[in-house]
Amino acid sequence: LALLKRNKADSLLNRSVFDYRVNSGIRSSISEVRNNGDDWSVYRYSAFVTSKISLGQLDLDLSGNGVLLGFDKGSYEINAIGNYQIHSDTMRALNVKVRAVLSKELPELVFYRYTSQLGLVRENPDFIRAISGDIKLSYTSEFSNIEAGASLRELNDYAIMDKSMTIDRISFLATSFYVKGEFSYKSFEFNNYMAYQMTSSDYRFSLPEVLNKGSLSYNLPLFKHAITIKPGIEGVFYSDYYAMGFHPNLMNYYVQADRKFGPYLTSHVFLNARVQSVDVSLRFENWNYDLFGQEPLVAPNYPGVPRFFQVRVKWVFKN
Repeated sequence: LALLKRNKADSLLNRSVFDYRVNSGIRSSISEVRNNGDDWSVYRYSAFVTSKISLGQLDLDLSGNGVLLGFDKGSYEINAIGNYQIHSDTMRALNVKVRAVLSKELPELVFYRYTSQLGLVRENPDFIRAISGDIKLSYTSEFSNIEAGASLRELNDYAIMDKSMTIDRISFLATSFYVKGEFSYKSFEFNNYMAYQMTSSDYRFSLPEVLNKGSLSYNLPLFKHAITIKPGIEGVFYSDYYAMGFHPNLMNYYVQADRKFGPYLTSHVFLNARVQSVDVSLRFENWNYDLFGQEPLVAPNYPGVPRFFQVRVKWVFKN
């Protein structure tokens, strides 16, 4: 069920076009769940409103949704996104984008973050408030795509586990500043992502301050483009931090303050080849494992993956 309204107005002063679109409605879902012989129904009714406003080079996206009845009743999320096009032509574009999110949701349990990615699962039925936002500045040209930005996430009353599997609750802010780019010149391709990360928490939520990952490759066509070979190298580096421990028997992660792990560098070399409809990939994964005196453990009781060869073949059948 949706209601839609749209309007355009042409300004007589600067001839700029004001355009807005509003979309609202109600979503419903009903699921039948069966577990160990028990059956039950899960239903959910939510309302949503989305709007898009365009005024010259400025675009605003405002949206919100809230659960009225059923599962997660009382939760909501409000999003605001603004995008301003500073410059644009046939060859180049420069944009700045700002996003803010306000939500009321169930708290989550942090369980995995070795490469700075937050893994979260629900643990407590009580609702909490959460705030997140980011700002991005992007530049696009014929040979490059560059983006710089910052992000902020507030985590309230989130649960973590210590070595004895005792659950504790913490509230903190996680912030990152990053620069990433994609560059191509003739047959060369270079991609890189670099981030500086901060958290207001102690060892109970530790992140590497420096994270960098990138790749460099070269496209080499052969036999009048009948075969394309692409050799290259890629890698990930992050600085030392209090990595989460791992219980092999319980298959679970826990926070620890005994020691920091890192800095850690893993690198892979590869050779990709395409012959008509067949793609072949040869990879030497983590070739620098246990070299240069680097710590082989990425966390307590959690070793890194030793070096190995990997072969992949993809064959697309065509009529």
